[in-house]
Amino acid sequence: MNIHSEQQTELVNLGLLIEQGKMSKKDAILKAALILFSQRSFYGTTMPEIAKKAGVGAGTIYRYFSSKEALVNELFVLVMDEFNAELENDFPDKMNSRVQFHHLFKSIWDFMNNHLDAFIFINLHDQGEYLDDKKPCLFNRLWNFASEVIQRAFNR
Repeated sequence: MNIHSEQQTELVNLGLLIEQGKMSKKDAILKAALILFSQRSFYGTTMPEIAKKAGVGAGTIYRYFSSKEALVNELFVLVMDEFNAELENDFPDKMNSRVQFHHLFKSIWDFMNNHLDAFIFINLHDQGEYLDDKKPCLFNRLWNFASEVIQRAFNR
């Protein structure tokens, strides 16, 4: 699932996309949460606000997520998986360090430009106390990948 398919997140009517069959209710909830959590933070966003932005009833969210914490945890996994995949996709393992660094930084730049809400969300929530114990591992995967690239460059 790619929750970043629409570039202009503020202009998207998620309820209309649900009605047209272009987005599931769960995906609309995740997208609405991404937008609001990146703008207002976890604590500054309520479940009714997410429901309104998603174009669903407030009770509908609880069909998919038991709590706001469960929602932010699932969203964090999705966003970090997409970010990590972006960095690792077509990584030039056999190329020199300069090419590898270029790929790494270009991937980060492209992700930030194409998925600004997700990039802000990561930066706001990577250390959130509401994330369960497994979520920091996802963030660490990113830094371990970057560290390996740097270490290999020093070893050459």
